[in-house]
Amino acid sequence: MAHRVLIITYLFPPSGGIGPPRYVGYTRHLPAHGCEVSVIAPKNPNTPLYDPALLKQVPPQTHIHRVFAPTVPYFLRDRIWKKIAGKPAVSVGAPDSGSGLIHTGKKIAKEAVQRFFNPDVQKFWVPFVLRRARQVIREENIQTVILNIPPFSLFALVPPLKREFPRLKWITEIRDDWLGYYLEFFDSAKTDAKHRLAIRLEGDAMRASDFVVAVTPAQSDTMRDRYPDQPPGKFLCVPNGYDGELYENFKPSRQGRTNMVVTYYGSLYATPPYDITGYLDALDRLPDQIRDQIETRFIGRVAVEAQPLLAGRKSKITQLGFLPRGEGVVKLQESDYLLLASNDPTAHAGKLFDYLPTGLPIMALSPENGEIARLLRESGGGVAVNGKDPEAIQQVLLSALARLKGEPSQFPVPIPGAIAAFERKNLVARLVKLTGIGRE
Repeated sequence: MAHRVLIITYLFPPSGGIGPPRYVGYTRHLPAHGCEVSVIAPKNPNTPLYDPALLKQVPPQTHIHRVFAPTVPYFLRDRIWKKIAGKPAVSVGAPDSGSGLIHTGKKIAKEAVQRFFNPDVQKFWVPFVLRRARQVIREENIQTVILNIPPFSLFALVPPLKREFPRLKWITEIRDDWLGYYLEFFDSAKTDAKHRLAIRLEGDAMRASDFVVAVTPAQSDTMRDRYPDQPPGKFLCVPNGYDGELYENFKPSRQGRTNMVVTYYGSLYATPPYDITGYLDALDRLPDQIRDQIETRFIGRVAVEAQPLLAGRKSKITQLGFLPRGEGVVKLQESDYLLLASNDPTAHAGKLFDYLPTGLPIMALSPENGEIARLLRESGGGVAVNGKDPEAIQQVLLSALARLKGEPSQFPVPIPGAIAAFERKNLVARLVKLTGIGRE
């Protein structure tokens, strides 16, 4: 008899980007371990990226339950929030009453939005998911639930469903650490009230879960240390990965060009963890005859706040915009190096696992003692350099140019076996082994 698994995730096709492929991969590879898979996902997801082609990879036997999600469209809420949350303009001389009224109005509106959407806009989806999850668990005899976090409001699902169905094996997967990472670097609507709610929601969910899965060893250790009252063995690590078939015919080519192409693949943000200013400054400071040999390409969405980073640069910058996953991987074949930015030593940028199977060397703007640097050393996938040190980045760029000319460089040779460990089917096998789900 098949082991019945329910995946609850807000990020599922037609949504695109880094998150959805992980759970598409679960629907594809869990059946090989004796699992029958159901999914609860939003009927109307509001996300910054869409990639409907990913739906074609979901096996037809997967039971997909689409649940109404009453949220505001992503671009509309993003635009509205930036209007009311932006810093007030600095006036010269005494402010007039109009500007004072506008500032006061924005402050009131900001506080109202922060209270209403605490902890996130998906909070209004939770009751709908809770109702459908109860129905699916009963009718389909679900034995294991895998919950994808974020959005962080979904933590609220764990205690009530675990109380109602105590025999369920509950696996909570956390792709971003809420308390130690997201609130610190990304949440522009954070408040003391949200921090208190985060402590309560996360803590209740951690204690009710049978397993908590992080995507890096450092993040898993952080979660284990945060909850010393819980069994250490419940905190696991299953990294992000890649789909092997996407790279079966991958053949990098320099045909028709003599310049060096460095490609950044994925969304570009201006937030501190993903800041690429050091790389761009390093390029600008190179002598003209060297800088003119280098082109940097961006495949993916460039957030509005990140667009000024690319403006007025001396080096050649090409923006190709968002491409569906398959098209983006094909376009990477025109690259010589792949650029990664992740200044948090505990994190893996999701795009790292789109990079590794290409065999192209990776330039990682990341701490040399961090998780990405460790993984690159173990896989031979590339080099990590302090993203805030333009001089060190220049040395990496010069080494990269030397390598293309057949000269010695600091870039290692990839280790195929180490990279294959991150193929999606192997990671699903790891999850099955660690949690004991699947065929007896």
